[in-house]
Amino acid sequence: MQTAREEIKKNLNILREMQEKRIFKNMIGEIRFPKYKSLSSSFKIEFSFPITAILGPNGTNKTSILRAIQACPEGTSLSDYWFDTELDKVELDADSSASRQSNPSRYIYSYGLPSGAKAQVIKVRINNKKRGDDYWETSKPRITDGMERVPADEDVDPKDRPFKNKTRWLPLKKPVLYLDFRSQIPAYDIQMNFTWHPDFADMAAKKKRIRRYSKSLARALAGDNAVSSKYGKERVLNPVEEITGKSLEAISKILGRQYSSIKLVKHSFFGPIGWTAQLTADGKTYSEAFAGSGEFAVIMLVWHLSAAREETLVILDEPETSLHPGAQAELLSYIIQQTKEKKLQVVMATHSTTIAENLPPEARKLIDCIGDSGEVSVIAQAATLSEAFDRLGNLDPNYIYVEDRLAKEILMWAKRQNSNGAAPVDNIKVLPGGAETIKTTIIPSFIASGFDATVILDGDKRIKDRFESERDSRTGFLRSKPMAESLKSELEKLGFPDDNLIRNGNRKKSQNAESVAIREAQNEEVRSNAYDWIIKNVRFLPGMSPEALLYELLENGKFDDENTPNCESGNKKDYWIEATREDLGMSCEEKVTSDEIFNFQKSRLGKIRKSDGNSVADIVQDLLSLMR
Repeated sequence: MQTAREEIKKNLNILREMQEKRIFKNMIGEIRFPKYKSLSSSFKIEFSFPITAILGPNGTNKTSILRAIQACPEGTSLSDYWFDTELDKVELDADSSASRQSNPSRYIYSYGLPSGAKAQVIKVRINNKKRGDDYWETSKPRITDGMERVPADEDVDPKDRPFKNKTRWLPLKKPVLYLDFRSQIPAYDIQMNFTWHPDFADMAAKKKRIRRYSKSLARALAGDNAVSSKYGKERVLNPVEEITGKSLEAISKILGRQYSSIKLVKHSFFGPIGWTAQLTADGKTYSEAFAGSGEFAVIMLVWHLSAAREETLVILDEPETSLHPGAQAELLSYIIQQTKEKKLQVVMATHSTTIAENLPPEARKLIDCIGDSGEVSVIAQAATLSEAFDRLGNLDPNYIYVEDRLAKEILMWAKRQNSNGAAPVDNIKVLPGGAETIKTTIIPSFIASGFDATVILDGDKRIKDRFESERDSRTGFLRSKPMAESLKSELEKLGFPDDNLIRNGNRKKSQNAESVAIREAQNEEVRSNAYDWIIKNVRFLPGMSPEALLYELLENGKFDDENTPNCESGNKKDYWIEATREDLGMSCEEKVTSDEIFNFQKSRLGKIRKSDGNSVADIVQDLLSLMR
């Protein structure tokens, strides 16, 4: 019998094959948020796998993101979940009326068309007297948000024409299922813990009411339709459902207990509307009053998923709630199985390491707050496990941030060479997402929030023509700041294109002369601030990569920063793979893991001393100077 992890691995491979064959239809391809709650204006999630897990600490708007995704398909509205009150305003009071109209809360999503093209749909919050202040509607494309105009019918594939009108693509048509596991509360708990009424304020009164009406509830579960109404009100709101077959087997497998019978009924016998489950296991029959909260949540998830239609958009908020890791793995296996059988698209928010580690990197989306602005950004579209669960915490400007763990280990080694035997201060952290994410998302967020931290990138991220006379050969930066008209092209050379720089407020491109002048002045200020921050805070490791630098250190410091022929070839990564395999006595057919390579590199690095040669000592001083 296969374990949950083996089943997960097998079915994930099948999901990939199905995706390659384009079996999944009507999937949301991406969603981005030009203005939405605390999300950065560049916030975007790419749905590159049928199952997506949004990972991030508390307070990063994960539930709000799920609600926006829920409201993407036709017939759903975000106003049911996010609306103005005196305590919570959707638009900030500081926003002027004109600003709220020109720069409203909005988000944009895309979905696949029959031809393979993509449709983009924008949902905007508008003030509509007839429909209320909390009305969200689709709008024609906003070019200033990077959307493209909808082409004329004659320029559209005939298969795609039913999905558009004259001005916009139509919203996605897709059934939606949203399950919030923190609110999966059975009728008994609602009455006992969440209901207040002057007649049933104390515990004795609540117990008396439950005892009184549980008689009718028991008869209803036994199939007695005569008790469905009480005192002129219909109390049984859904026919009694008996969970059988594969669904019953799935619940038993997830919870590790053999159930012979499970019944569900939606009712109001206790007053508030809620669900009651009657379970039979090991010859004992009991209700949710005696069941655990995780038990009830799993029953509801399996029941809902078993009833879901094909190609449903399934949204799960913290499905791991109240489940131990083994049950979480079995639950994920069931979700993947249902995704495969019904061609679902599943999006979940989770804190579970068990769920995250059993999903492929492309399914893991890591989000977090960066800097002091409070804005939430996507840190990685395909997060590794170490990225996803290496807690960033509150980022500290006193820390030094690097691309990967070998870079950190080399810098810590340099500190030890200069510490006279004392333990060096570990103030180095690895930023998740890799160099591309660091340059396109994290550093722009640091700049926008004024987060004054040092970022040390690998040497291959320096500008290619750094040996030009006007540039510093070690960094590639110009020796003097360019004129305003040259800043845009210089930033692009450094790897920070204009589109990645964060601008606050509306970017609507009014064409009157005054607006153009104001906008260009704002752009110049953004570029100038970005350039100043990069020159001050971004540094580079010697050589092309940490792997190449470690190799040269082992060669007694025979390191030439201006001429690294050995490093140009694969940055010495292939060397470390083979060296690790040889050290471990592994055959050529055996795969070497990244952890095995890293541990071998650490052991070799630990044997190098500053006294091994003048070149090694020079490199130590270079590394220390980067951290000052």
